Amino acid sequence: MSKSSQNEEYQLIEKILNGNQDLYEVLVDRYSSMVFYVVRRFEKDPDEVEELAQEIFVKAYEKLHQFKENSKFSTWLYTIAMNHGRDYAEINEGIVYTLLLDFDALRSVHKTGQSPAIDYILKPVIRASNEALTGNIEGVVNPVEARAAVFAIAGEDTLSSTYADEESGYFMLVGLEEGSYNVSVNPREEGYEETIIEDVSVTVGESTDLETVELNESGS
Repeated sequence: MSKSSQNEEYQLIEKILNGNQDLYEVLVDRYSSMVFYVVRRFEKDPDEVEELAQEIFVKAYEKLHQFKENSKFSTWLYTIAMNHGRDYAEINEGIVYTLLLDFDALRSVHKTGQSPAIDYILKPVIRASNEALTGNIEGVVNPVEARAAVFAIAGEDTLSSTYADEESGYFMLVGLEEGSYNVSVNPREEGYEETIIEDVSVTVGESTDLETVELNESGS
């Protein structure tokens, strides 16, 4: 988004906050495709997707007074959408889990009948829990026009790769074991330089947020 477009968006938000709530529909129309893209990562049912998207826009409207003009609205909204999706899904996208089953023997065996014809029957009581095995790295590439490819590298091995979203710049490198990685952000469009972020730590069950990765123009 150009500087003039950003300024127009800031002015639009200011008008909404000053009481012209109908203008919020402009932001809904502008970013509905991005929000639906996020929601579909957590839910496939069309009715649920529609409802979740509405909830996200309502939440963003309620938090609009917290938006800071030194950040991009699209990035701010994307963060709200991702957090809402994760709360909905309960288990973080992209993280590998193992399912643990615990058989409770004491609660599973039941005595029946009267003495001396006592018998025992089995009604299994099983507790299930998730244990995460991997973590993620996420962030936003700016400018989105660079159409960046993003790689997680350990030593000489590329262990995860993805493309930044072409509308929001958001990316997520998934399925990474705990450890330290170099993240290479490679523009697919000419005019931008590659950026490498070194020693990015990944923790099992968590997503490391690189926030905004700025790409320099070539020769700048």
